[in-house]
Amino acid sequence: MDAWRVASGQEQQPGALFSPLTEMAYSKGTEMFAEAIPGFVIQAVALVTSKEKSLVAVGSLLVSATTTAMTAASGFYDIDTDPSGRKRNPDATGLVPDQARTKAFLVLLALSFCQVLAKGVAMALLVVTDIRTLLYYIVGDVGLILAYKVATNDFHSYFPLPRAASFVVSLMLRVMVKVTVDFTGTLLYRIPVLLGGTSYCFTLVTSQISVLVAVHLYNKNFEPGEGQEKLDADSTWAAAITMVIGWVCLYAYFILRVAAPKKRWTLWSSKTGRQAIVENYTKGESDENKISIFRRNKILWEKEIGGQVREWTMANWATWDREKPEWFTAKAKSSVPDSYIPGEFLAGLGGANRVRRGSAAGSVRESFREAGEGA
Repeated sequence: MDAWRVASGQEQQPGALFSPLTEMAYSKGTEMFAEAIPGFVIQAVALVTSKEKSLVAVGSLLVSATTTAMTAASGFYDIDTDPSGRKRNPDATGLVPDQARTKAFLVLLALSFCQVLAKGVAMALLVVTDIRTLLYYIVGDVGLILAYKVATNDFHSYFPLPRAASFVVSLMLRVMVKVTVDFTGTLLYRIPVLLGGTSYCFTLVTSQISVLVAVHLYNKNFEPGEGQEKLDADSTWAAAITMVIGWVCLYAYFILRVAAPKKRWTLWSSKTGRQAIVENYTKGESDENKISIFRRNKILWEKEIGGQVREWTMANWATWDREKPEWFTAKAKSSVPDSYIPGEFLAGLGGANRVRRGSAAGSVRESFREAGEGA
């Protein structure tokens, strides 16, 4: 469904929460978080605890790491190079240069592969050594990021949802993003409205450190049971150090020789999602860019610039309705709350009964309608 909608150039429909490309990216992210990453760790646990390490099992593990890395790299690449996305969100996209894109993708793939393999096997070593230590690490690591988001008033996600639903979805999203970056390093989640540059850098560093710590604890504390065999200490240290050094070198190469120089700052920016959303409106050079504010959670911007945005829509709606610019579509109109639309035009849009952006039921109905038409 996702691939068909993107490949056929489907536009975001009124009432749908995401564009087809964004929906596909989040589908990939959910698949990595809920299936690929835990599946890889389970596979690694089976391998490290088996008495005989067959080449088939090792090859299968490498294939799993490659496919997960491919998902992470392609998800970021698709969003970052999307022309319409670059136009709407210039600060969040454009890290992949216009030239040598094949090289950029291969470097991204290699980066994710190193992180998936090293982190996944390291967590498998912790599973067999001391599962409680692993749980304490995960809870503490994720909890630290959540605390940072709360402290910086940046907990709520950018999805345009009611406050109660926003809290639940934001908690799920923060956990999913943190764990996925931990294991894959995907650059898609570095942007302020997701993890943010500061948290992204912190996660990358702690992820590499955790690999070395896991190997140390395994070599020190693991006692093989019946039918198990402990991995050689020298071999595990050599593999871990090689993977970490390889990842550091690849990351440095990506920053210095691959990434677009003008967008490198997004890798370590301390800008919050709230700040990014407000700036995207206040610094927007066109009405088309500014109206995207309504595709963002009102919790993040209405208190600060809600009055300014309302004055803008009230003053310009009649002009837009008369001139009908290309961007002033049914989708754009449906994203604007009733209180931001002049009363004389609200009735023509269906008033309070019109399809609202972010309606889960509307989004599901629209997806099934499109599937029927495509068939």
